[in-house]
Amino acid sequence: MPCQKVLLICLALISTAVLPAQSSDDALLKQFMQDEDYAKAKPLAKELWQKNYDNAVYYEYLLTCYVHDEDWSDAQNMIKKSKRKNGKNEGYEVDEIYIKSLETRDQGVFEDYVDAVPKTENDFKESLTALEKRKQTKAIVRLLERAEFIFGATEFFGTRLTNYYLAIGLRETALRRIVIQLESPFIPFDRAKNILEMNITDSSGFVMLRDILLQEIQNSPNSRAYNEILNWTFIQLQDWKTAYIFNKSLDKRLQTQGEKLYDLGVLCNQNLEFEYAAKCFEEVQKYGKSGPYFSSSLSGYIQAKYALIESKGDTQGLAQLYEKCLMSKDIMGNSSEEFGVIKTLGNIYISYKNDPEAADNLYEAFLNKGGNNLQIAAYAKIEQAKVLTLLDDVWTSELLYAQVEKDFGENPIGQEAKFYRAQLSYFRGDFEWANLQLNVLKAATTQLISNNAIELSLVITENLGLDSNYDALEKFAKAQLFTQQRQYSRAITLLDSISILYPTHSLADNILLQKGIIYQNQGKYLEAAGLFELLSRSYKDDVLADDALFKLGLLYLEKLNEPQKAKAAFEKIITEMSGSLYAIEARKYYRKLRGDNV
Repeated sequence: MPCQKVLLICLALISTAVLPAQSSDDALLKQFMQDEDYAKAKPLAKELWQKNYDNAVYYEYLLTCYVHDEDWSDAQNMIKKSKRKNGKNEGYEVDEIYIKSLETRDQGVFEDYVDAVPKTENDFKESLTALEKRKQTKAIVRLLERAEFIFGATEFFGTRLTNYYLAIGLRETALRRIVIQLESPFIPFDRAKNILEMNITDSSGFVMLRDILLQEIQNSPNSRAYNEILNWTFIQLQDWKTAYIFNKSLDKRLQTQGEKLYDLGVLCNQNLEFEYAAKCFEEVQKYGKSGPYFSSSLSGYIQAKYALIESKGDTQGLAQLYEKCLMSKDIMGNSSEEFGVIKTLGNIYISYKNDPEAADNLYEAFLNKGGNNLQIAAYAKIEQAKVLTLLDDVWTSELLYAQVEKDFGENPIGQEAKFYRAQLSYFRGDFEWANLQLNVLKAATTQLISNNAIELSLVITENLGLDSNYDALEKFAKAQLFTQQRQYSRAITLLDSISILYPTHSLADNILLQKGIIYQNQGKYLEAAGLFELLSRSYKDDVLADDALFKLGLLYLEKLNEPQKAKAAFEKIITEMSGSLYAIEARKYYRKLRGDNV
């Protein structure tokens, strides 16, 4: 017993001495390899490999050293010895051919190997792993094609083959395979669609996909997958006319009573394509009042037509739209659809009939009617509060905003109400409280509210000083309120008084921007454009320069019919003001004006 005990202690001491040494050698070898110091790494890697033939790390390090030094013979001997010690596997087989291909500079040596892989899925998978390790793309494609020929369409090999076709530039072949996989039981539809979305990033790719789908759909005209992806392709190409024709035909073919056209109309609205949105909704109404999408499409049509009038600045058809609103507001299927009509009618009263009292009465009646869900009622309260601000009843406005904020808290509707409430405090000159609320809203979930909060907060923090500066900001806030209330002459008078009383005040750039907004609201587009351009040039390093440029771009695009000047304004934001809050939207307009399809 004592001898056995001594022996165990000795063995333990030996093992504890060996382990740190081994660990030290590992760390040293790893460092040599990281430093690409192969002269020092090779003898150490060989020594460690010879002590442990089945250690894949030592094997890989030593093989890398041999390849670096072009020691082809030693590399082949090492692979053969590893195979004898550890047993045959596809990794060693591939490595022998890999070394031979490097020595002879002939990638064709892999062809015979691939063609000779045993016809079992396991052997093919092992070979695939080994070839991927050595980055032999052509051999991998050949192997996967052979696997598909032998085993048929399987998810494992099929998906990888598609990905490799994409990797080597055979995009059409890959897209055709993905389209076919849309109908495959192995590839879920959503995953196949995700693959398409990740791998098609330009218009030529979408054109190619469209043409493939049009061929395949001839054989499977009622395929949900083919029709849905084809429709998505038209939209990505912004080919709204073809999308409209296609969905109109699809509704008739599938007897969906306008469902496809209605969905497209919603999508057109989201993409600011109001003309085709209106066309879609108008067509859906032809399915009759008993159709499932009649009232929702009627509401959608009214909203799209108003948005079209607003974007084009053309009031043709406004009288007809007004009558349609009056006839439609009480026949909607639910409060959401009715509110869409009510809001449009309210906007017509305010913007074109100069009758905010009628708009106030309209919202009041809608809210008193009852039957609205809380969310729709909240939206109606916000719109009514805006009208009451026009009527200079800011206290009732604040009460309505406070109700919505209380009911919805940090939800987007609550945040919207919180912003307008803070804005009212700003108009009244309560700048500190307003700024506290705006600082909270800078992290709002809705990008528009966040941007608006940031902009208004900047106006306060950059221009709120002591004594006379405080007075200047009060005047400016009041001028902004007058602008909202459409009292443009009073607003201009106040803005001019600031310039006269405080000629060097930091509000000078804000005044230019506000005057430009007023002129634009009055339809004086050339005067507005001149002020926006002056601001963007004279204060090019100021935080409002991008705001002025964005407004200038929209003005040239939508009101002055100067697309090239609009393009130049958007381009300047993208290239010179990459951190701008308007950069994303400017890029969208710029790409559209440049003729990009996606």
